[in-house]
Amino acid sequence: MLFYKKGSDELFTGQAIEKYRSGQTQMSMSIVDGAIETATDWYESGQKQRELISDGPESGHMTEWYENGQMKSQHTVIGGRIEEQETWDESGIDTTKIPEIEEAINLVGGARAAVTEYYMDTGEYPADNSSAGLSEGSQIRGRYVTSVDVDAGEISARIEGDFGSGTLVFSPTDNVGSISWQCSSPDLSPKLLPPACK
Repeated sequence: MLFYKKGSDELFTGQAIEKYRSGQTQMSMSIVDGAIETATDWYESGQKQRELISDGPESGHMTEWYENGQMKSQHTVIGGRIEEQETWDESGIDTTKIPEIEEAINLVGGARAAVTEYYMDTGEYPADNSSAGLSEGSQIRGRYVTSVDVDAGEISARIEGDFGSGTLVFSPTDNVGSISWQCSSPDLSPKLLPPACK
């Protein structure tokens, strides 16, 4: 969206401000050659609500806050695609959920159960999907996940998402009678991962 001087075809450069009836600033934008460079919204209490810093068409950084001042979310968008995203609840607890990551975690659930069962029965980790009683990796897929593969007990979920591609890896550990799992990624930004995978 471009902004023009009122009643003119000339692109607008300057500040645009809106206020609540109380006089408190509600929104302000810094505009250069018709394009927004920065935009900020406030709650009527005066607490900052949202701030956008543009890096060009369909790219930039947005931060949001709750009215109590706690940060609500941070987004980085490049070319219209979310590259990084973090969210928190009003008490500050990380609630980041990326659809691609959530799908991978859900699809890996069945493979984790199969690997755990195999290990409990044999004392060894399955070599591959077939040993674990699973379908071929490329057949375990979803909207974003293209494969789920077992390699000596370690499970890798390949993801193709709006942020690009990457792999989520789940590694088993024997806790004497039970199996625990550690989540990591060799190529995804830590900002995309849930707290348990960082």
